[in-house]
Amino acid sequence: MIPITVLTITYNRFNLLQEALKSFVDQKANDCEMLIINDQKDVDYVCDIPNVRIINHKIRFKSIYDKLLFGFQNSKNEYVYR
Repeated sequence: MIPITVLTITYNRFNLLQEALKSFVDQKANDCEMLIINDQKDVDYVCDIPNVRIINHKIRFKSIYDKLLFGFQNSKNEYVYR
């Protein structure tokens, strides 16, 4: 399997984020990572699930494009699934 990064962007959608995390974990793809980009300044997400990284960005991105670009730049793997 080719290792990929699953890029998830979020802002004030905790319930959807929980669903996305469960879906990622259920895949059992140990060589892949899930990267969550959160730019809600008053909320810090923390996760101790292996292969899940969260970046709590304290400044709101100006656009979804900027947020996605930041996510692509911080992905550990060559291939990114959005």
